[in-house]
Amino acid sequence: MTWKTTLLLLLITLGIGTYIAVYEIKQPSREEQQARSQLVANIPAEQATHIVLDMPDAKTTLTKQETGWRLPQELRADPAAVHQLLFQLSPLHAVRTLAGTAEQSLDVATYGLAPALGRLSVSAEGHTTTLLFGHPTPVQSNRYAKLEDRPDIFVISNELFTQANRPLEQLRDPFLLRLDPWTTQELAITTAQQQLVLARQDQEWMVMQPLKDRADQSVVNQLLAALERLSVSRFLDDDPQIEQLSSWGFDHPYAEIMVRQEDAPAVTLFIGGTLPDDPARRYAKRGDERALYAVLMSELEGVLAQPDEVRAKQCVEFFSNTLSSVSVTNAGQSWTLEREHGTWRVAGTDTLLPNERMDAWLQRLLEVRVIRFIDDAPADLARYGLAAPSGMIAVSTSDGRPGQRLLVGGMLDGSLDRYGRIEGREAVVALPAGVSELLATTLQQLAAAAPATP
Repeated sequence: MTWKTTLLLLLITLGIGTYIAVYEIKQPSREEQQARSQLVANIPAEQATHIVLDMPDAKTTLTKQETGWRLPQELRADPAAVHQLLFQLSPLHAVRTLAGTAEQSLDVATYGLAPALGRLSVSAEGHTTTLLFGHPTPVQSNRYAKLEDRPDIFVISNELFTQANRPLEQLRDPFLLRLDPWTTQELAITTAQQQLVLARQDQEWMVMQPLKDRADQSVVNQLLAALERLSVSRFLDDDPQIEQLSSWGFDHPYAEIMVRQEDAPAVTLFIGGTLPDDPARRYAKRGDERALYAVLMSELEGVLAQPDEVRAKQCVEFFSNTLSSVSVTNAGQSWTLEREHGTWRVAGTDTLLPNERMDAWLQRLLEVRVIRFIDDAPADLARYGLAAPSGMIAVSTSDGRPGQRLLVGGMLDGSLDRYGRIEGREAVVALPAGVSELLATTLQQLAAAAPATP
C-alpha cells in the first residue's frame, strides 16, 4: 500500500468520524423526536404580556401591568385564573398529531376549525402565538386544535379550552384587595364611632390611634387575613356615575379601610350602605378604581375590629430557654432566681431548684393575660393600689430584650381579680385572680420535689 492510498483511507476515516460526531451523535433520540413532534406551544408564563380571548363565552383581552393582569377598563383580573390558563401553555403537548399528505391535505372544516369555535392568542417577548379550537373529539376529554400558522391539526386535552372559555366574571379578581401580611406597614379602620390605626414599627405592630399601645401580633395577623379574604360577592357596575355616590352611602361611609404596603401606594376601601334588595350586603368601592362592588356583611365582621380587641393582652413574653432571671415581690417579701447552664438556683446561694417546678410556674406566668383595660390614662395610681404596688413579677432574658415587670395592685371591688400595670404601658388593667397564686409561691414550694408519677 502506497503512502497516497494510506493518506486517502485516513481522510475517509476522519470524514466518516466527523459526520458521525456532528450529525449522528447530535441527532435527538426517538423519544425526543416524538416529544418534539407532539409539542404544540411552549410559552413560559412569566414571559407572557398580552392575551386575546375570542371564545364562545369569553371575548376579551388581558394585559400584564406592574400591578398585575388587567382586563379592559382597568379591571383587575384574577391572577389564579390567568396562571391556570398560561400553565396549560408551558408547554402544551398534543395527544396526537394529524397531518395531511402531499396528495390530500386535511379538511380543517371537518374538525370545526374553519371557522374555528374559539381563538386564543398569547404574546410573549415580541412574538404572538395563536391557537384555534375546533370540535371535541369522540373522546370528550380531548379537542381538535391547530396553530394559525401551521397546517397540522392536533388533538389536545380539553382543559385549555375550558380555562380559556371562562365567562368574564370568572376572570375578574374575586377579592377586593390583594395584600401580603408580611409587607403590610399600616392599617387604618375608620367608622362613624371610632378610628383604629395600626402601624408596624421594628417588625412589631403598634396601636397608634385612638391611643398608643402594643398590639397583639397574632390578632393583627388574623385581622389582615380576614381583610385578605374579603371577597366581591357581586360585581354591580364597572363604570358607575360619580354623582350617584350618595345613593350608595359613600357620602357617609359605613367604614373606610386603608392599607399601605411596603413600596406601594396606600389603597382605601370604602364600605357604603346596604343594597336595597339585599340587606345582608353592602356597597363597596376601592379608591383607585371606578368599579362598584357588593360585599357580605358577615365577612366585614372579621375586619372591623375594636381597639381593645387588638391590644396586646399577654403580660410578659419570653422563650423559656432565653430566661436569665426571675424576681417576685409580694407583701414585702421577695425572692430572685437565676438560670445558669439550664439550671435554676436561688440568687446568691448554691441552692438549686427542680426544673420541672420552675417550668410549670413559668408556664402559668405566660398564661396571665389582661382581662380588660380599666383606665388608659390613670391620674391617681393610688386608687388602684399601684402607687406603691404590693406585688411585682420581673423577668430578664439573655436575648438582649429589655427586662419586663408586671406590677400588681389591689383587688377589684367584689372580685378576686387584681389591678395591674405592665411596665412600659400606660393603662391600668384587670388581671386574673391566678396572679395572686403566682405571687404567693414560695421558694420552699418551688424547691419541693415533684410528685412521683404513679
